[in-house]
Amino acid sequence: NVIEHLKPEEAYNLLTESIRVLKSNGFFILISPMPKYIWNTFGHIKPYPPLAIKKILRPISREKNNSIQDLVIDKIFYLGRWPKIKILFFLSSIFANLTPFGRSTYVLILKKIK
Repeated sequence: NVIEHLKPEEAYNLLTESIRVLKSNGFFILISPMPKYIWNTFGHIKPYPPLAIKKILRPISREKNNSIQDLVIDKIFYLGRWPKIKILFFLSSIFANLTPFGRSTYVLILKKIK
């Protein structure tokens, strides 16, 4: 839960720095609120949903920064709502992974390929 507090250039630097410090086949885990839930504090600067991360990892990113090709997405899963009530959280997380609804947080596992 850090990337949403960073400006785009800082988020890009976070991803490129992770390549430098990870061993080959090492994992980098990003956890962030979904954009719908991010704008309720002054500390959240920009949402970075999984699709935005996917775009910067593809060979031609079409973004301001160069693509990052040494990281690949290993897994994405979503957490649901109601984290204070365990059974509802469990059920809403299953629902969030099966549908695009009820997603409050994502967990993105990136793998260094070189």
